[in-house]
Amino acid sequence: MTRQGVPLVRRARVRRRAAAVVAALCLAPVLLPLVVTTPATAGGTVAVPDAARGRWSVVATPSGPEAVWRAPGRLPTTDARPELRVDGTVVAVPDVDPDGHSVSVPLAALGGADAGDLEVWLGARRLDVTSQPTPPAPGQATSGAALARQAVTPGTDPGLPGPRTWTAFDYTAPDLPWPTFDAPMEVLGHAVLPDEVDHAPLVVFLHGRHIACYGPHDHGFWPCAPTSQPVPSYLGYTYLQELLASQGYASVSISANAVNAQDGMTNDGGARARGTLVRHHLELLAGWSADPADAQWGGRLDLDRVVLVGHSRGGEGVDQAAIDTPADAPYRLLGQVLLAPTDFGWQTASYLPTEVLLGYCDGDVSDLQGQRYVDAAPLLAPDDPSLRSSVLLMGANHNFFNTEWTPRISQAPSTDDWWNRTDPVCGSRTSPTRLTAAEQRRAAQTWVAAGVHAFLAGDPAQADDSLAWIDAGEPVALPAAGPAVALTAALGGHRSTVGLDGGATAAGAAAPCLAGEPYGDLGGLARTVPGDDELCGIHGFDREPHWTPTYPSPASVHAADAASGLAQQERLAWTTTGAEGGWHLAQPLDLGGEGTSLDLRVVVDPDSPPVDLEVVLGAGGETFAAPARTLQPLPGFSDLAALWAQTLRVDPDDYRGHLDLAQVDSVQVRTVSDLGRLWLLDASRREPGLAPVPDTSLPVVHLGRVVQPEGSATTGGTALLPFRVTGEVTAPARFAVAAEQWTWGWRRRPQFVTVDLELGQTAGTIAVRYQADDVDDLGRVTQRVHAVAKRGVALSRFVGDVVVRDDDPSPAVTFEPAPAHVAYGDEVVFRVHLSAPVDYWVDNQARAVRRPGVRPLRTSDVSRAWLRAQLGQVPDDVPLWRVWRWGFVDLPPGATTARLVIPTRAHPRHPGAKVLTVRFTARPLDAPLVASARVGS
Repeated sequence: MTRQGVPLVRRARVRRRAAAVVAALCLAPVLLPLVVTTPATAGGTVAVPDAARGRWSVVATPSGPEAVWRAPGRLPTTDARPELRVDGTVVAVPDVDPDGHSVSVPLAALGGADAGDLEVWLGARRLDVTSQPTPPAPGQATSGAALARQAVTPGTDPGLPGPRTWTAFDYTAPDLPWPTFDAPMEVLGHAVLPDEVDHAPLVVFLHGRHIACYGPHDHGFWPCAPTSQPVPSYLGYTYLQELLASQGYASVSISANAVNAQDGMTNDGGARARGTLVRHHLELLAGWSADPADAQWGGRLDLDRVVLVGHSRGGEGVDQAAIDTPADAPYRLLGQVLLAPTDFGWQTASYLPTEVLLGYCDGDVSDLQGQRYVDAAPLLAPDDPSLRSSVLLMGANHNFFNTEWTPRISQAPSTDDWWNRTDPVCGSRTSPTRLTAAEQRRAAQTWVAAGVHAFLAGDPAQADDSLAWIDAGEPVALPAAGPAVALTAALGGHRSTVGLDGGATAAGAAAPCLAGEPYGDLGGLARTVPGDDELCGIHGFDREPHWTPTYPSPASVHAADAASGLAQQERLAWTTTGAEGGWHLAQPLDLGGEGTSLDLRVVVDPDSPPVDLEVVLGAGGETFAAPARTLQPLPGFSDLAALWAQTLRVDPDDYRGHLDLAQVDSVQVRTVSDLGRLWLLDASRREPGLAPVPDTSLPVVHLGRVVQPEGSATTGGTALLPFRVTGEVTAPARFAVAAEQWTWGWRRRPQFVTVDLELGQTAGTIAVRYQADDVDDLGRVTQRVHAVAKRGVALSRFVGDVVVRDDDPSPAVTFEPAPAHVAYGDEVVFRVHLSAPVDYWVDNQARAVRRPGVRPLRTSDVSRAWLRAQLGQVPDDVPLWRVWRWGFVDLPPGATTARLVIPTRAHPRHPGAKVLTVRFTARPLDAPLVASARVGS
């Protein structure tokens, strides 16, 4: 298939079944080296192709064996989380170990992936190889230039400075403890207040995840080492604060280094900690401003008019702050602006106008997951009128929004997160559309100010002017920022949206499809979701923000499917002009009002040429088509090109006199191009301006923790996981959970539960099944339960814990040579025996030890091949106890016997009897055992 060939055959996602990682890494020879570089073989390491960096190992832990990849240096501290992929598909999200050098994941979590195919990724960059994917050809950047030619400037630039001066200062307060952190969070902020302005609207900034400290001997911990100092990430938005102050807005920017240094092992990526920190600052500011005796703050802030601005994990943090804000808070949130945000929680704060600014050349949060803050809102609260706008800024990366993350102007070390400088689309050296750091900051001033003005401006005219920059019907150019061009797409506001999920039915040649991906083949789970033929055929692209990928949570797809069905879309592919498809509407749209328009969200396949489309409206059996519009595919190749929905805005005046615009009952697109493929997401009747947003919020669910004795296999096991609800449940509400189960080193089929909340409900429990048996298990096994909000509810703590305590006796372990005397040239065999099987890996470690008073077996007495396998070399003739310190005899679950084999050499001359003494430890069962074997007579 050529990249221009259409119709396009769906890229087949490679599904690996043949050799599971568990088998490749653990069920290898009984003599397993400590370090096993994938693909694993007996007795040594095998280099991963392409000059691999770092190394793989298998490590025994109390909860079972884990695959660990250790980097040659500290992993970068970024907003994205490391991912393990196979052929570009995420198969697991590992934990980052506290030392900052390693990532680890239970072997069972990789069931179905081939060990030799594992890739370690961080954002857009692969870490375990030195070379990177081949960049696209220069011709693939041309659509970026075509977008620029289509772009218009909508009016007055909201990023122009105002007339006011300002005062800037830092402020501090006592540290704020957080339950899961060893060190408390610092309470430090940078304030920029407009002079001679009382009760100024407030904008709160929160930075994302960057290194917390820099300087000699810094080890990535908090507080910083005495020889290092904190990175002033909170000062990185001063350029935005000063602009807003000149326009009459007060602002503070919050430091969150303590969170950045300690959130690596948190289930939510630190979102709740960041949200709590933001709310703490707001409560402090409300108290200070309300105190007329406070010379610095008294009367300076209007806490009833607050907008939150969060960058990357700071974006998820301010969204969580909005979700957790109680009704009686001493402040009122009127909107949020999210810069390249993460969304690990798969949710969004309802009843809160939101602008999401995405960088097309984001090399950190490269999958553009922040789009979900727009897409998820209509499902959570169908009556929410808040505007949700996504702005895709071409040429923008992740780091340059923050000056303290920008090379040459930051105090601490910083980088351009888009790693490939020669990429024709995003390379800083070669791309004509890539923004410089100064251009990106200038663009950020315009689009951040546009959101702030739209959500806070008291003057409706000013709000409408700003709205034109974040809710435009065509590409938007910003000449003040060089080649800066943005695409916008929105939901909510003054919109009535229809689609296959909203009662419309497919029309014409557009085939319905489901916007999701199957989770894979683990435990037959794929049977619970639609087959490939029912999905939207998007496999092969890394950036699919409107689709539901398989990670980070199994609940992301399957709990969604179990609860209310995956989002439905339509696809249209054609090889000749005239293909037509769209929707028949259950209820007619009234497009006859003054200023009304019709917005279609359309995804153009990046492999397609530019697409010329006519929009065909129907009413009462009559149809009419407006002049064609050209939609450009977004530039790049599958690792870069985004399947992101552009806005196709239709002016009803083009149809006036041809149709009854008050009774439009069908919306379709007709192709004028010869080739192409696209997806239709939805269509919206749009009125000008912003709709008033009620001062309300959704009830919030907090999952808890339960500790449960295991019980017997005859009765099975069920734990009641508690949850509580804050806020009042006044309408039907639903969330879904997925509980992963583990046994014998393999992932079992997860359990999916849909929870419907009753009116007024404040607490409840979720019945979570677990595998109970009558054999010895690990002392404690923690089963995580992931939740996804579906309708009428938000989530605060969205991961709960079911801790199962084993209550079965542990077996006895014996270790002895068999036989106790062998001849030179034979094998010395030690046998490990368990008196009963267990339900976990017994990680048996063996080493030769010195036994006084006897002649020890030497390296010259054993097989050279065995020495190479164990030690990686053949050492000089020395006692074996000096060099052989690591050997393994692993027993998989259910096994009771294993052998440790050491082959000896047949000497031409009899060297006399010697003794090999082995110290053996069966982890986690017994204290060390010692046994000896005699070689020779």
